[in-house]
Amino acid sequence: MLVEINAASTYFYLLALVEHRNDDTWGCHILEAVDQGLDPKRTIADFGSGQRAGHQEVFGDEVPCHGDVFYLQHQCQGVVNSLERQAMGVTTQRQSLEKEMEKAKQKGQGKRLSTQLTQSRQAESITIGFARDVKTLIQWPSRNVLELAGSSQASITIRGLLVEPSRLDGYS
Repeated sequence: MLVEINAASTYFYLLALVEHRNDDTWGCHILEAVDQGLDPKRTIADFGSGQRAGHQEVFGDEVPCHGDVFYLQHQCQGVVNSLERQAMGVTTQRQSLEKEMEKAKQKGQGKRLSTQLTQSRQAESITIGFARDVKTLIQWPSRNVLELAGSSQASITIRGLLVEPSRLDGYS
């Protein structure tokens, strides 16, 4: 499947189920879109060789084709999810220690858990901060990728959602 979307309007100007995603296939479909008025100033695409070669055949060096970050970001999201789960676990551990501390204080034994609770609070702060920082780093590229559009977002085109036809079974 070939998919091309205008970023400003989210209009799908190319949606085609094809057998091959090589340079000729991409080039022919991009040329059809150009014949219908497509005139991008720059584009964003994944790093599929057929897509890039088709873009080069149609636009040459006149229309820059920037790289997207979707696949990298998608893979890194698993790391973020894991770190967030770890942060939740550390928070749960700290809350449990606080409950134990309250019971110990009622018995006049609050000091026995104070070091452990202090360490738990520090670990929680570090873990939550690290998870937040990694999440920010992972999300940053996608939030800034449309800045490539400059002042006129209508002139930018996002390209690259490529789905194997076999993955479309059951969606017709």
